[in-house]
Amino acid sequence: MSRTEDPNANWTTWEELLLAFAVNRHSTKSWDSIAIEIQNRTSSSLLLTADNCKQKYHELQRRFKAVDDKTNGVDDESDNCDDKIQTRRAICLEVGFKV
Repeated sequence: MSRTEDPNANWTTWEELLLAFAVNRHSTKSWDSIAIEIQNRTSSSLLLTADNCKQKYHELQRRFKAVDDKTNGVDDESDNCDDKIQTRRAICLEVGFKV
């Protein structure tokens, strides 16, 4: 199965950042707009539907919440998940470029 056919294919860091920014811009009520924006900003062969974007965003929320719970022991719902995604991905990119 190619990356274009697999809705659970791995997203790149760039695609995850685009998703976070698009959600920040459009909110979680406009998944069609989010999917279109990401498609227009990447040359990826990733299958980007509104449902795929929604699933990926919720997966990222769960993943980063789990990391926070393990590192802080605090469940702070007031923190913005989009900001966490962007910050952590930026750090990953920065570390990657230094290697």
